[in-house]
Amino acid sequence: MELPDKKIKANIKSPEMLVLFSLPKVGKTTALSELKDSIILDFEGGTNYVDAVKVTINTLNELNDFGKSLAEANKALGEGKYKYKIGIFDTVTALEKIAKERALQLYKLTPMGKNFKGSDVLTLPNGAGYYWMRRGFDDIVTRLKGLFKYIILSGHVKDKYITKDDKEVEVMALDLTGKLSGIVTGKSDAIGYLYRRKNQCILNFKSNNAIAGARPPHLANKEVLLSEVTPEGEFKTYWENIYLD
Repeated sequence: MELPDKKIKANIKSPEMLVLFSLPKVGKTTALSELKDSIILDFEGGTNYVDAVKVTINTLNELNDFGKSLAEANKALGEGKYKYKIGIFDTVTALEKIAKERALQLYKLTPMGKNFKGSDVLTLPNGAGYYWMRRGFDDIVTRLKGLFKYIILSGHVKDKYITKDDKEVEVMALDLTGKLSGIVTGKSDAIGYLYRRKNQCILNFKSNNAIAGARPPHLANKEVLLSEVTPEGEFKTYWENIYLD
């Protein structure tokens, strides 16, 4: 192996995995519906009032069927090409229900779980079910991620306490069970908190009162305009501020 003697230029500009979370009814799904070359995987019926390229998924079997169909469509297009460039999971909070199904499957494949008669891994003693929940969730997201160039995990907000400057402070975080929120955000390239300021929706990547941040330089420690209603009443989105390509 040849050892490098100088810096190697970055070869990725846009976030391959973006977490976007907000309070309800801020305008998250409406903005997502305007993202070109994307599909929304609706896990909780949040797109019922929005025109969008979308598919409603309620069970693990439905999700598997979707994944199989999309994999075949991608294969027909040729290597490195995608039917949809961006997959949007709306909401990742509701995806937990399906992840619980997968967690149960994975647990039953083990020697200790093959005789398990329950229907919920979270009933396992000593909190063991949370480990399997994380396994199930990660398995689903990893498999789906391979079907798109970029993915967006859209979610709700929950309050969380962290230690900052030796003090416990309350911050806004992605609403997922147990340690799953930290694991998901840790694997993401950018975590943005969406909030409304008058007629604009701003995506905040600053880690002040929310667990947020970004690796791409054009997003790191910044607030980015995502959408607005113009004085003429037109709804506009600015996804080019996020995806440079």
